[in-house]
Amino acid sequence: MPKKSIIFPNGLCFSTKLLSLFLIVSLCLSNVITTANGETQSSVQTTSNPQRIVVFPLFAEEMLLEMIGPERIVYVGHAYFENGDEYSPTMELMKHIAGRNWQNSGNFLEMDPNLVILSGYLSIEYNLIFPELEEDNIPVLFLDTPETIDDIKSILKTLGEVVGALDKADQMIQDMDAELRKIAEIVSTIPAEKRVRVAFFSTDGPHSFQPYTFNMITNAAGVININGTNTDYYIVDSRNSDLLIMSETLLTEGNPDLIVYDPAVNDSDGSLLGVFDDYTQRYVESLAVDPILAAAPAILHGNVHPLYLHESQFIVQSVKDLVRLAYPDISLGE
Repeated sequence: MPKKSIIFPNGLCFSTKLLSLFLIVSLCLSNVITTANGETQSSVQTTSNPQRIVVFPLFAEEMLLEMIGPERIVYVGHAYFENGDEYSPTMELMKHIAGRNWQNSGNFLEMDPNLVILSGYLSIEYNLIFPELEEDNIPVLFLDTPETIDDIKSILKTLGEVVGALDKADQMIQDMDAELRKIAEIVSTIPAEKRVRVAFFSTDGPHSFQPYTFNMITNAAGVININGTNTDYYIVDSRNSDLLIMSETLLTEGNPDLIVYDPAVNDSDGSLLGVFDDYTQRYVESLAVDPILAAAPAILHGNVHPLYLHESQFIVQSVKDLVRLAYPDISLGE
């Protein structure tokens, strides 16, 4: 059950919502998102549309870049990567926007923002991490990483309300829904006994595995996700007690027909650190020479491929990519 809003003595409204989205905004600036009877209100009271936005979560950045373009965004949570256009379809749009991950962002307040969007887990101590935000009365929006398709749609709608682009947000939701319905209809014809078993292989410990994101993608693609929605399959590397690696048990007992991996390297909050093909390729090659894994169908047939895990409206692209990998004989009608 969703929690009710809580007003703190320091003038902040803490609001959680169904489906793990929560937002905090300064009350004194009237940018308030609250809940009523457990449901997120559909309208947001704002004094004006923010024109100088700082956005750190990649999924929110991608949503805003399609929604309003780059002109109103002054800082993002990563640098521009020449080879990053496949990972983030909006990479070219942020080419001339300054950016680094939040831990190394320096004083982004020099950009004079009138809205800052941060990952939800930073809300607990954000006034200690970014005291200037509270001191300067800058509105702050916290967004949890979406765990369901409905979460993605809720965040799109919220951002549309906050930036004054609700019509565009609604259109993005309609487009995403239409594409996913089309894919669902196509993969529904696949018999249960022919469903492909898919495993996600993490090349960077749990940081590069987003279990809920992968689960969203596999559900929509009509495959069997043998990872589930947890990271229990990680074990401590005996050579380095600080490093978690994927348990071989998942790949031997799970018997996957297809193994996918994310070629990007992510921080613990999901922000993009880089797209390093050589780095990830080394891990993939290690699977092929592991004698314990030799009998796994995916290893035996060399069916190991990269898959970008999009958490925004571009999850549609991730689903299509997985369908093509799992069922190469199926046409998506494009």
